[in-house]
Amino acid sequence: IENAFRAAAKERAGAVLMDVSGPITNPHRREIADLAVKSRLPVIYNRREPVEAGGLMSYGVSVDDLDRRAATYVDKILKGAKPADLPIEQPAKLELVINVKTAKALGLTIPQTLLQRADQVIQSRVLEQFGRLLIAALGFAGLPRPSYDRPSGRSAPGSIPVRHRPD
Repeated sequence: IENAFRAAAKERAGAVLMDVSGPITNPHRREIADLAVKSRLPVIYNRREPVEAGGLMSYGVSVDDLDRRAATYVDKILKGAKPADLPIEQPAKLELVINVKTAKALGLTIPQTLLQRADQVIQSRVLEQFGRLLIAALGFAGLPRPSYDRPSGRSAPGSIPVRHRPD
């Protein structure tokens, strides 16, 4: 990973598109984010988790939404529907997540208009992780999740509450 960032910096890359996730990159999210800042290379990801680990921004399919939609398929199948009869669907929700702490570390100013369009704006990695743990604990206890002024309830402490924009 370090060699890839060294080569990108040597070739004067302006940014990196990280369109890979899985068992090879997931354990190295923090390392990738740190190397990006060290190399002064903005990185955009296709999933939110690397941004929560310190990456700059992501734009991609909402995995939470995919999970909810998968559950409806399971429900239909358990109620007797044939899987072959169920329609194939495209992902319906894309999300934009921005880490302003990382932007500052890279010397970038994110335009206010982009921040306003973001589904989540992360201010602090530690607070974000605490917020996700808190929300998981509330769900486990059967308590309602805090919404932080968002109908979807996905924002967490450490995030800027953002008004929901119609899809």
